[in-house]
Amino acid sequence: MKSSFISQASYLFVCLFLVNVGNYLLNLVLGRLLGPEIFAEVSILSTVVLIISFIALAFQLSSTKHTAKILSTDKSLLPDAAKWFREKSKTSGVVILILLGLTFIPVTDYLNLQSPVSYLLIIGGIPAYLIMSVNRGILQGSDNIRKLGMSYIIEMLVRVLVSLSLITLCFVSGIEYYSEAVGLGFLLSFLAVYYFSRDTKTSTEHQEERTFDSKEIVAFMVIVGFYELSQILINNSDLILVKHYFSNYEAGLYASLSLIGRVVFFATWSVVGILIPRVVQLRMQNKDHQGVFMQALGIVFSVAILITATCFFFDKLIIQLAFGEEYVAMAHLLWKYAACTTLFTCANVFSYYYMSLDKYLPVVLSLGGGVLQIVLIIIFHRSVSLVIQMQLIAMGILLISMLIYHFKNVYNNEKIKISNRISLSTR
Repeated sequence: MKSSFISQASYLFVCLFLVNVGNYLLNLVLGRLLGPEIFAEVSILSTVVLIISFIALAFQLSSTKHTAKILSTDKSLLPDAAKWFREKSKTSGVVILILLGLTFIPVTDYLNLQSPVSYLLIIGGIPAYLIMSVNRGILQGSDNIRKLGMSYIIEMLVRVLVSLSLITLCFVSGIEYYSEAVGLGFLLSFLAVYYFSRDTKTSTEHQEERTFDSKEIVAFMVIVGFYELSQILINNSDLILVKHYFSNYEAGLYASLSLIGRVVFFATWSVVGILIPRVVQLRMQNKDHQGVFMQALGIVFSVAILITATCFFFDKLIIQLAFGEEYVAMAHLLWKYAACTTLFTCANVFSYYYMSLDKYLPVVLSLGGGVLQIVLIIIFHRSVSLVIQMQLIAMGILLISMLIYHFKNVYNNEKIKISNRISLSTR
């Protein structure tokens, strides 16, 4: 089981590594070609997509967990469950699209976006993106890691090729529709993966309709929804607030920091992504799952520390190679941003693990960490350095609270085991 976990995590890690390399190369090219001010505009569009992706991840994690659970109990329920997930995701996508469409003027004003059209292009793909995320969850829960990994690669390739082609066309023709080019790249990548990830094996056409208990799924989706809200607050609030409080030039420099600093999060997500179905399967089989959790935490911590140390010793070199001299002014803050992401990523492992066990206090803790980060930045934003310090404080408190919760659970479980042994020995 452990070797299977490592091999699947390794495959998904390689796929996501290639995806991140492609996305990062695109952003590096955009940063160099467009300069800090226009790059700040393009970066905030990527932040909007990240927010959408965290909403979509609520559907993906829910379908992942319950696909794994159904396959461990009654496989015949999977087509009906898949249909239910897709219908709910489509309805939710349309509702979100309408709400964001109605509020796009105040949102684009707050973010100081020069091109509302690019924002509309991105939100136009939300329904397809949510359905695609359900399809990914089904692939993940059924251990079809090969197709899951390919879906991420296809999304990246379409985005990179379309964005670069259109931006090249803009330069050649002398028109400055750079944001629109990036927005269209995102939209077409959503649609491409939507078609690729469809699975006819889970279609309910020509099959007898089966009933299954959706109440548990809805309850889990609500919990995961709150957790993904905390992810949105932690991962994206800093970029949005910096874009609001600081000049486009400073926001562009900060965007370059966040882009590199978040390598920690994306480099370790594959491990966390495999953790949920593994823990669910082991739990359904009444097998120990602590080993898988510790293995995942150890991998995430090791990778995160290595990346943070690299950012500390080679900060200026990394920024120079990635973005050029224009962005070096904030290079000394790079390792601090990576440290923030390290604290958050380690806390993330605890949250995902306990959600797999139907224990949801870590969700509340994560949400509290996100709110704390926003409050601290709103109060203390005299400089970008201070903004990062506030994030360090918030994420440090979050990780400490996760550790306290975990050790309390371990202690209580040991007490129960000892009590059971004593009761058995006295019979």
